[in-house]
Amino acid sequence: MARTGRPSKPKYNIAYMIDVIEKYIEETPLPILKECCYKNNWNYDYVTQLQRKHPDLSLSIKKLLMKKEVVLELGMLSGKLPTAAAIFSLKQLGWSDRQDLVNIVKQDDDELTKALEEIAKTL
Repeated sequence: MARTGRPSKPKYNIAYMIDVIEKYIEETPLPILKECCYKNNWNYDYVTQLQRKHPDLSLSIKKLLMKKEVVLELGMLSGKLPTAAAIFSLKQLGWSDRQDLVNIVKQDDDELTKALEEIAKTL
C-alpha cells in the first residue's frame, strides 16, 4: 500500500545541513561534529561520506573542526583547559607528539659531513 500524505522533508538536505552546522558553530563554545550529528539525528558516518561528495558541506565541517582546534589550543595554552584533555582532543584532530626523526637525522648527517670535511682539510 502506498504512503499517503505530505512527502517528508529529506533528512540529509545539504543546504539545510550547512545552515545547521554554521548555526551550531556560532552558538557552541567548543563545537564537536559528533555532537552536532547527535543533536540533529544524523548518522555521523553518513555525514562524513556526504562531505566527500559535497564541497560546501566539507567546508562547513572543516570550519567546525578549525574552531574546535583553536579553542582547544588557546584553552590549553591559557590554562583554562586541562592539558591532558586538550592534547587528547587535538590528537583526534590529527595532531601528533612524535618527533620528526627524518629531519633530525638529516641535520645530524649534515653536521657530521661538515665536521669530517674540516678534519680532512687538516690532513
